Amino acid sequence: MNLDTENEFSSIDQEDIRETLENIPDHINQAQTHVAESDIPRLYDVDHILINGMDEGHLAGELLCWYLREKMQIPIMVNSGETLPKWVDKHTLVLSLNYSGECLRTLSIFKEAYQKHCKLIGICSDGRLKKYCMHRHLPIVDLPHGYHSRFTILLLFFSSLFSLLRTGLLQSDLKQDIKECEGVLSNLSKSLNPKVDTKKNDAKKIAIKLKDSIPLVYGWNLFSPVAKHWVKQFNQNSKLISYVQLVPDSTDHGIVGLANQKVAKNFLSILFRDHHLETKEMKCHLNFLKSLTSEVTNQSIIIAPEGKSKLAKMISLLYLGDMISVYTAIYNDVNPAPTPILNQLHQKPL
Repeated sequence: MNLDTENEFSSIDQEDIRETLENIPDHINQAQTHVAESDIPRLYDVDHILINGMDEGHLAGELLCWYLREKMQIPIMVNSGETLPKWVDKHTLVLSLNYSGECLRTLSIFKEAYQKHCKLIGICSDGRLKKYCMHRHLPIVDLPHGYHSRFTILLLFFSSLFSLLRTGLLQSDLKQDIKECEGVLSNLSKSLNPKVDTKKNDAKKIAIKLKDSIPLVYGWNLFSPVAKHWVKQFNQNSKLISYVQLVPDSTDHGIVGLANQKVAKNFLSILFRDHHLETKEMKCHLNFLKSLTSEVTNQSIIIAPEGKSKLAKMISLLYLGDMISVYTAIYNDVNPAPTPILNQLHQKPL
């Protein structure tokens, strides 16, 4: 498939995922608008913040934790269990993130938090979560309809960020970071647009390199949730087997498997690098990985983020990953939208 041929592109992308991608840079403004229209109160007497969500909601929460770890005194974490931690109480703010509002696990935990008299904010577009909030007059950020859930991570992330600003629990001045993010996303949406030829389009170039390979994505620190998002998008959009490795854990055990060079040649490694953020120890790990994967895997690709702020760096890589995953699908003559195997799973009775 020629990624620069409009007719062929459209024949495969039958649900116009391209338009969804082009709208992603506007998710910052949409999140800000919908939070401003919500009835989120000022909050006091909060000792902990817990993010409740799965898939995009969970990853948006991880991004939030990494971004705010040096900006908030209040501990913030993502709930990874099927129930709430025992320490959660009336002094805990629980943000539940679920674009569709139909995730039963997210709703179950939200109900448990309500029973524990936690402070609550629901962030969704519809579904049972929205109804639950409305019937109990709980604060809710009512998101716009019509998006594929897998492309809503920025909408959920920024809705959470602006919600924390509204509560007064987050008091940092983020205007410069957010403005930079808007500029970076705007530039990327132009340079990575489907109308830009492959020779000048970095996302298309990487998509072509992924042909007949298994992506092995290495993340570290604030780029850990980014790496997880890339793998999820390769799975769902590109229909590729893909794996995430987190540094330094991967250099403790993950690299041992690469000793099987016959198998290692099936993998293409993707390594995020940012020399401004790498500590001396991390630089050592990443340099070693770069050398090893260049030798034993099919290909090794180094990718640097755009922007100066940590926020812009994370967001730029998220958007690049979305674009690459869709171009990879199109290049392999695969419609990026449907996920029939997930439909089978969801139809199974609980």
